[in-house]
Amino acid sequence: MYRGKLASSELFTILGGFISSFLFLVSLTFIGNFQEAFGMRTGWGAECIPSKFLVNPTSST
Repeated sequence: MYRGKLASSELFTILGGFISSFLFLVSLTFIGNFQEAFGMRTGWGAECIPSKFLVNPTSST
């Protein structure tokens, strides 16, 4: 979305990495809480794999 702006300087590149890490952490927490609330908790694999499908398309735009 803001690829040109985030790649324009070193500071914005660091900011983009921070934002991406934050979004990954929030999505991982959301998926874990969702699974816990609905009794679908099966371990780390069930939390990491769906969040990768959620975050990777977002980070590639």
